[in-house]
Amino acid sequence: MIQSYYASVSYVDNLLGEVFAALEKKGLSGNTITLLTGDHGWALGENQEWSKFSNFEVTTRVPLLVSVPGVTGKPLSGTRKYSSSDKDWPDRSMVQDNQYKISDGLVELVDIFPSLVELAGLPILKTCPQTSFNITICTEGCSFVPLIKNATSPHTVIKNWKSAVFSQYPRPSLQPETDSDQPRAVDSRVMGYSIRTDSHRYTEWIQFYPNNFTVNWNNVYARELYSQVTDSEDHHNLASDPRYLDIVHKLAVKLRQGWRAALPLLNQT
Repeated sequence: MIQSYYASVSYVDNLLGEVFAALEKKGLSGNTITLLTGDHGWALGENQEWSKFSNFEVTTRVPLLVSVPGVTGKPLSGTRKYSSSDKDWPDRSMVQDNQYKISDGLVELVDIFPSLVELAGLPILKTCPQTSFNITICTEGCSFVPLIKNATSPHTVIKNWKSAVFSQYPRPSLQPETDSDQPRAVDSRVMGYSIRTDSHRYTEWIQFYPNNFTVNWNNVYARELYSQVTDSEDHHNLASDPRYLDIVHKLAVKLRQGWRAALPLLNQT
């Protein structure tokens, strides 16, 4: 299975080469924003898990690469061919490897839409109100354009940014069942809500009511706390360690406050 996963990565890498080469061939590479990401991570045996059905870092974290002409890199002289099975694809301008930047800012997939809107020069989207059924267009994300434009070194930390990001995954019961990984919505009785900060991942498993999609925050079945500094693969649950009770309490409060409270000050409404 691991070998097949690596094979799929190589295959996608080749397909990306064909896409980029096609942009070059059509003369569109100079004014096309490209973004590469995925909708979920993938476990290859970590924590005795396979696939994507959990709140662990390995299944919730995804790649996010963005290229913006004139912003994220400048072409140099010389050429280097894309990886492609088509030998007729043109060469492309080389981009110096050390021109890329890495931001340590926390980003969610809901941030992609408002970011592309801003990069395209369109009016910046407003944050959705608590009730948004009658709103034509709004976003629960936050444009990460500041992370792109303010990245001045290979690893840049931006102040006044999201303090946390969130994920969730359901379970049908507290004990393992045949459908534990993929329960039907009507069978989901336990919901795992997870908050990720720059230093920790904290998860609570809460009583869930599938008939109206509500939870009982007072009925916490289990807690998980992992250090993302020393334990990025979530192997050691610190939630019951007395030394971390203060962190558990603070993150429990922050989890209940939700994503709005974690937005940068300029985005809060």
